[in-house]
Amino acid sequence: MSSILESVEWGKPALALLKHCKDLDPKRPALMHIRHSERPPIHSREEGGATLTETGIKAAHEFGARLPGDRSYRLYHSSSARTIETVEHINRGLVGKNARSRLYGVMPFRPQNQQEQFWDYITRDWIEGGGGLAFFVNWVGGRYPSSEMEPTLQFAMRAAAKTMDNLRQADAGMDIYVSHYMWVALMLFHWFGGILPLDYRVMFMDGFILQLAEERMRVYTKYGKKEAYYPHWWNF
Repeated sequence: MSSILESVEWGKPALALLKHCKDLDPKRPALMHIRHSERPPIHSREEGGATLTETGIKAAHEFGARLPGDRSYRLYHSSSARTIETVEHINRGLVGKNARSRLYGVMPFRPQNQQEQFWDYITRDWIEGGGGLAFFVNWVGGRYPSSEMEPTLQFAMRAAAKTMDNLRQADAGMDIYVSHYMWVALMLFHWFGGILPLDYRVMFMDGFILQLAEERMRVYTKYGKKEAYYPHWWNF
């Protein structure tokens, strides 16, 4: 069977994560956080609810089918249709190989943003402006009112608390969270600091795997394995 992930340019980060799965400590639980699979280009807020392309559907199924079958999986998604579809097809790929997999529904965190204002800034600074990096820098830099856009560190800390609470119940399994470009980018930035390039571009099904150790966090991305000291607020 031909490989979708090997045939598309954006598939390389996803393939790197799949390869890293073989390097994980089998006695420790793991957390994977990735962006959803391929969706059509978005040019306006009206297109913000786009679902997956046919290629995106096939790629998500292949991703699930290529995950190791000797772990149990718990799958979470945001409230967007494209993340729900991605999780559903990852799960079908896992179930097709008789892996232990369960859909857990909407992840227990999301940025507390005012949606109308959020899309105003997305349109101004991302779609019509300098792209995702410009929006990211403006948000992290506090250029948006905190009453409209939750400060990114606050969001990253809440997300860490929720995911670590889940991970404590994971035995030696893996929790997979499927969300969006900016969610993944913010966690990479605030959780792990300067171990990655500042212009890190989060492609479809791109993201990271995390395993906790005594003194450092073991982080796996398309750039390889790195270790980072825990941030001062990481006291879960």
